[in-house]
Amino acid sequence: MMKRNVGILWGIFLSIFIAACTDVYKEDDSDLSQDEEVIPPGETYTPERAHTLNVVYYVPNDVEDNPDWHYRLSGVTLHIQKFFHECFMRYRVDRKFGLELNDVNPAFVRIHYIKSARNVFDMKVANIADMAKEVLAYFEKNATEKKSDHYLVWMPEYTGSFIQHYYPSEHEGMAFCGCVNDRFRIKYFESARARATFLSKLGYVLKAFAQACFLPESNAGSESAFLSLMGAFERTGATSTSTNYSPNYNCRMYAGIPGKSGARPTLGTPDKIRLMLWDVRYLMGTQLFNDHYSYEPFDVDIEGVDIRSKVYRSSVEADTGRVVGPYYTTDTIRVSCTFRTDAELDGVVLLDDPWQSMGKSVGQLDTLNDRKATFESGFDAYGVYASSSTFEQLGENTYRVEFEFPLGNHFNISRWDWTTNGTGTGYVQNFGYCLHELRFRFVGKNGMAYPHAPVSIKGPAESLDGKVKPGLRNRYRVYRDKVGWKFYYYVDIAERYGYWEGEDEAVVEEEE
Repeated sequence: MMKRNVGILWGIFLSIFIAACTDVYKEDDSDLSQDEEVIPPGETYTPERAHTLNVVYYVPNDVEDNPDWHYRLSGVTLHIQKFFHECFMRYRVDRKFGLELNDVNPAFVRIHYIKSARNVFDMKVANIADMAKEVLAYFEKNATEKKSDHYLVWMPEYTGSFIQHYYPSEHEGMAFCGCVNDRFRIKYFESARARATFLSKLGYVLKAFAQACFLPESNAGSESAFLSLMGAFERTGATSTSTNYSPNYNCRMYAGIPGKSGARPTLGTPDKIRLMLWDVRYLMGTQLFNDHYSYEPFDVDIEGVDIRSKVYRSSVEADTGRVVGPYYTTDTIRVSCTFRTDAELDGVVLLDDPWQSMGKSVGQLDTLNDRKATFESGFDAYGVYASSSTFEQLGENTYRVEFEFPLGNHFNISRWDWTTNGTGTGYVQNFGYCLHELRFRFVGKNGMAYPHAPVSIKGPAESLDGKVKPGLRNRYRVYRDKVGWKFYYYVDIAERYGYWEGEDEAVVEEEE
């Protein structure tokens, strides 16, 4: 009898679940008034913090408005606020960025309406600088309406619309977000399936907003149980004829778009992705999250960098006796940095960034782009964070910070050059080497970092050339060879910079 009752209960539950799914995932959107009773907003709004996000609805002059735009864009803006708060709370930081909420119905956020003088043809990503000027001109004309230096600029989706961050100046950040806002529904935010159906670009909006708050791209290693909002899990364009290896950003997964079956993490905030620790520690000091922020730039003088490789085996493959590389293999590196700064730091992040930018030639890596201080290429940069509490103080305003981390999990995203196969009919992979750089980012406590993203993503390239001692950016090579169906990776850190002494020294002497 009990089994029968349990079966009946399961049947009732399943029927309710199917009915709910049918309502949520139906493709034809009904009018807002048919299933949502909304209390109209009042005239006044109350700011949540001293500095609040400037939210804008920016419409081309030849596009009609959606009648429900204010309610729907308010809903997705509040969802962005919730996402970042949840990311913060995972690191025990209870802080939200500020919005202006309506006093009658707080489901409405204050959104400034700008009808552009430009048409759709003149509102594409190539026009982003002029579009930013038009938005800023609105706030110059309405000076009391500007509440901060950060802007979330919603736009309708049209041919040529885009989602992209932009820096009008060293202390201002904008996120332009062209989305299908007439399909935004509050209930769609509650499940990954609904977001994948109706809000497929929401993850890119989250990323663009983070970049408008001066976050650069970075990633976590594959040993992490979640993915970084600011990183990528793989590249597209895996064939030899592809001219562009574009990153598949992790933020795609936020809307429920899966990665490779069985090979990707399934945890995160709220599905699979979240901010990294160093992103949270930086954002919590910025203007929207911190009433006592300071956007005064600071410098860091690097006095010395010591990079060491831990050797654990020879460069001869044991089962074949074949020499597969001239350098020692390694699984772990140790990096220490001695520096001077007057700034109060929260910590330092060390990024291991592979140089993977593609040039105009078929499949050829373009290291000139990766050298540039302002070029954004950190979507696959493996990060390690060290809190200021771990710094060793060597003197007045002089400190040393140390890192130790494995390299092995970071090579799986690397791509390698393609060269002609000699027949003129195609290209073959070159199993030579891939360049990486180890670079530092110093995170201040009050909203600034060095380097500061609107000015420089990576910092000057002077220490890359070998003409000066190791500094802010330090290059090394990863070699790859293939034996049968196996790939083997070798780095030149031991020869270029040095290896750990002590327990590993005997191993090196025996191999020699």
